Amino acid sequence: MPPRAKRRSARIRDHGHRPLSGRHRRSSVQPYAGCLQIRRGRARRLGAITQWILERKENFGAFWNNATEASSAFTEAGAIIGQTWDTTGLLLNRDNPDFLYRAPEEGIITWLDSFGMLKQSENPEQAVAFMNFMLKPETGGMFSNNTGYNSAVAGAAEFASDEYKKQFNEVYTAEALGNMWWWQADTPFFAPVCNEFVEIMTNT
Repeated sequence: MPPRAKRRSARIRDHGHRPLSGRHRRSSVQPYAGCLQIRRGRARRLGAITQWILERKENFGAFWNNATEASSAFTEAGAIIGQTWDTTGLLLNRDNPDFLYRAPEEGIITWLDSFGMLKQSENPEQAVAFMNFMLKPETGGMFSNNTGYNSAVAGAAEFASDEYKKQFNEVYTAEALGNMWWWQADTPFFAPVCNEFVEIMTNT
């Protein structure tokens, strides 16, 4: 690792891959007063986190929004630890074995991309056949080899390249896969509060 990297870390933010949240029409929706109370509570916690970061900002190498910026945080900005997408971490490791990508003991943030089909699709049978094809372990392995993304299909790693298979088995142990935290749906009142403190952290 470069000498300048020894005392710095990377903090990142992820604005992508957020699940869509639906609006409920049932009468059991939490009243506005309750939402306001939750918003204020989250604002207090985010405020405390933001203050902690600002008091130690010299230890933060970079804030990023995409994979290119994330890679640069480590290769150019001197960061030695950070949170990142698995693809970024695995590709960094392939280029330089000094970079290791591992799941934290607290657990990994998890989401699942899915398929969608329009109601008026003219060829639903072909669409379903394509979905079934993509959900085969053999196809999952090919998908991972060509895109760098992990396949959610069980056994896909066995059909990937030896390099990918080695990385997958090192990172995603049975313990790591048994300690996943699903990404929560955003609420209308949370995103503005979160964005407010993100701007303070990055621009102060």
